[in-house]
Amino acid sequence: MEDREIEKDADNAKKKARDDTRFRVDFDPSRPGDALDAIKERVRGLLAQGRYQKVRVKWRGRQIGPDIPIAGMLAMEAATFFGAGILRGLFVNVIGRAFFEVEVIDESENFYKTGMRLFMQGDLDESRDNLITALDINPRFARAWLQLAVISTIDGNFDEALSSLDKAESCPLDVKTQKRILGQRKIVEERIANLS
Repeated sequence: MEDREIEKDADNAKKKARDDTRFRVDFDPSRPGDALDAIKERVRGLLAQGRYQKVRVKWRGRQIGPDIPIAGMLAMEAATFFGAGILRGLFVNVIGRAFFEVEVIDESENFYKTGMRLFMQGDLDESRDNLITALDINPRFARAWLQLAVISTIDGNFDEALSSLDKAESCPLDVKTQKRILGQRKIVEERIANLS
């Protein structure tokens, strides 16, 4: 019963994190700076987490400009944001108020997914490179550390596998990842014991 409650709490935390990275911003053409201020306010807290790198702005489900680095977004003034063409096309189409959909992007997740796909295809070296890139972006990415431990175990580098598992355990963990780390640690320890 307790495991179900823990998993439910973990699922709720994931949903909240997803909700924090996707939000809507009210846009009033007579006060364009207010939209930028609202985006900056929401993004500032996410930047402090160190995990998110870019902001994607959409209107009616379509991206309306390039992904914007968060640091650049926070440094922008409203005139630059709107005048540089990022939202210029919107002025032509909007009469009255509109809502922007704003998504904060974690690029480490893309490298992790690519690393997992390459792993499943058997390309361990390229998989490792993508996982390391993910960790360069977000050093507290437990699933990437775990996957590096799996690759190190396959390669027979058990010290590196244990080091990666230690780093994974020092990251924020959901229940599923925590169980996988414990399972992988057991596999590594059994392989080390079999060498003796």
